[in-house]
Amino acid sequence: MRNEFVQIKYLIQKIMVKNEFLYILAVVYFFLMTWPFVSVDNMNHPKAIIVYIFCIWGSLIFILFCISRIKRKMQGNKK
Repeated sequence: MRNEFVQIKYLIQKIMVKNEFLYILAVVYFFLMTWPFVSVDNMNHPKAIIVYIFCIWGSLIFILFCISRIKRKMQGNKK
C-alpha cells in the first residue's frame, strides 16, 4: 500500500512540473474566477460569492506553492 502512494505522489509531482499543467491551470482558474460575475442571477448572495472567490484564490495559491516546492526539490536533486 505504501509503495502505491509513493508511485501516485511521484506521478502527481511529474505532472505538476510540466509547463502544460500551468497552462491548463490558468485556463481552469480563469473560468472559475469569472463564472460568478457572468452569472448575474447569483448576485442575490454576495457573501457566498466572496467566500467562493476567496476559496478559489486560496486553492490557486496553495497549488502554486506546491509546484514551487516540487521544482525547488527537483533542482536540489540535480546538483
